Amino acid sequence: MSDPTVIGSWLTLYTAALESYGIDSREFLSARGINAEQASDPRQRLSIRTMNQLVDDAVKETADPCFGLKAGSLVTPNALSALGMVLWSACSIKEQLQRFIRYLHVVGDFSDMEIQESDGVLVSVTTFYPGAGGKSLISDYGQDAVCAVLHTLRRTLYKRDFSPLKMELTRATPENPKAYEAFFGCPVFFEQPRIRIDIRMEDALAPIPGGSAYLAKASERMLDEYLLQLKMNDDIVGQLRQALTVMLPQGNATMDKVSEQLHLSKRTFHRKLDELGTSFREQLEQFRRELAFRYIAEDELTFGDISFLLGFSSSSNFTRAFKRWTGKTPQEYRS
Repeated sequence: MSDPTVIGSWLTLYTAALESYGIDSREFLSARGINAEQASDPRQRLSIRTMNQLVDDAVKETADPCFGLKAGSLVTPNALSALGMVLWSACSIKEQLQRFIRYLHVVGDFSDMEIQESDGVLVSVTTFYPGAGGKSLISDYGQDAVCAVLHTLRRTLYKRDFSPLKMELTRATPENPKAYEAFFGCPVFFEQPRIRIDIRMEDALAPIPGGSAYLAKASERMLDEYLLQLKMNDDIVGQLRQALTVMLPQGNATMDKVSEQLHLSKRTFHRKLDELGTSFREQLEQFRRELAFRYIAEDELTFGDISFLLGFSSSSNFTRAFKRWTGKTPQEYRS
């Protein structure tokens, strides 16, 4: 049986945290046989064993037992790859949790998670798979980072003073338990059989400012496309499409950026595509067109939403491209 893995871009949490302590993250990773480029590559997977060792070493390097909390507090959409887009567009905490559970395996295959409702409280329960000796697959500091990521998402997207009612963690009692209560803003209990977070139902169902049901739905399609391309990434075109799925909404889907993401020189990337009788521009155009037809069939998506998802700088640029493809404007085609 293969070792459980974590998405490579999760490393960005740890590298950002190390840099905040004035530590050169590239040197830190290189000393442990890790190429720093993996930190920004969602196609890469690292074994949980390696990730545990990295975060444990980081705690020693920084002499901060709260390093995991610090790392999780620095979460960005990129750290979660395509899943980041899905979570960032969720309309409520409950919806965000439902999507996180659905796509949890994108981040790592290390736990089961479920949500329950009881007496006006939404309860999320996470059970980590056991590793050697019956211990959790994820180290205590790694668990800190996971919990801090979800908590930071809620404070960033919902409201800055959000706090759950209480938390139960499986980790050993830390040196400074009060630091955890200060971070999460609620009572925290340690050495429990599973992670449990109790959230007021009014908080769980309250609208998240900026949340978009349309973008959330489109982002899920994007993530499903990403997972499909992940299975088809043996050839260079599959790898290119996988990279475009993530990079188009970020607005940086250039040949230079994609070749860098694929760890290829621009010349090698061009040669591989040329051998298949295609080019970056042709593949970009074709992929955008395929996605455009898929998105435009969804009436709830505005043309601004579609422009964003396809990486166009403005709706007018998308309109010109669509008219070039079909001879019609998006409005005319949809009607």
